[in-house]
Amino acid sequence: MTEPQARITVEELNVYLRQAGFDHLATSLVNIESIEYGKVRFWRDLSAPEHHRMGGTVAGPALFWMCDGALFFAVVSALGVKAAPSVTATMTMNFLRAVKPGKVYAESRLTKIGRQLIMGDVMIYQEDDPEPCVHATGIFSGVSGNYPTIDKVLETDERTPSAP
Repeated sequence: MTEPQARITVEELNVYLRQAGFDHLATSLVNIESIEYGKVRFWRDLSAPEHHRMGGTVAGPALFWMCDGALFFAVVSALGVKAAPSVTATMTMNFLRAVKPGKVYAESRLTKIGRQLIMGDVMIYQEDDPEPCVHATGIFSGVSGNYPTIDKVLETDERTPSAP
């Protein structure tokens, strides 16, 4: 059995982020290295003082942002931009060791795609260090209303349109 293909490429995700009004994500904050079906790897430079706590470590909210973003990107990689209205339902983070300022990597993977809930995990790494600093698990929920539910998104196999 072949692996499913990602429903969006790095370039298409950047186009989507710009069109959705998240220009800062598409240009400077997020540097997406790879996208596969349900898996994403990106890095972010957390050298700026606004990301730090006293003692020279990266603050938890900056790391939460990376974990939340990594899972969101993994959801979009598996379901396409039709799933973009999904929201974070839960996020549990385990801080394994201090994160130093600099280039920080997030690797996410989805572990379960249900009818309404999508579960995944994220590992945060320092540049040039294979040992994880943070492990997070999270659940995204499909938004009801005018947006398609996750099971409706899974019924279609349309890819995200490319930039003109």
